[in-house]
Amino acid sequence: MRSVGRVTQLERCDEATLNEAVRDCDALLVRTYSKVTAGVLAGATRLKVIGRGGVGLEKIDLDAARAAERPVRAWRAVAIADSRLPGGGGRASRRGGWTWTVRGP
Repeated sequence: MRSVGRVTQLERCDEATLNEAVRDCDALLVRTYSKVTAGVLAGATRLKVIGRGGVGLEKIDLDAARAAERPVRAWRAVAIADSRLPGGGGRASRRGGWTWTVRGP
């Protein structure tokens, strides 16, 4: 990721720290302990996409992300699903041709 932009790794992932960090971000990648709330999204005026490294989206306010028109991508889930596709589906991800956007119900 560093080859395409500046990467900031946070030591803390509470809401106040996230609010400060996402102000000038184009993308936000979250792991287990980060909670992306409507308040975090409200201050992230440049944010274009939220990525979830892992399984489960319960820590991301999907309704707020949808309302702010910020797509959420769950990369680990895509990799698992892709690897199980018949006919060698894993090749699609390696080529960068298969993405999954969570849009909600």
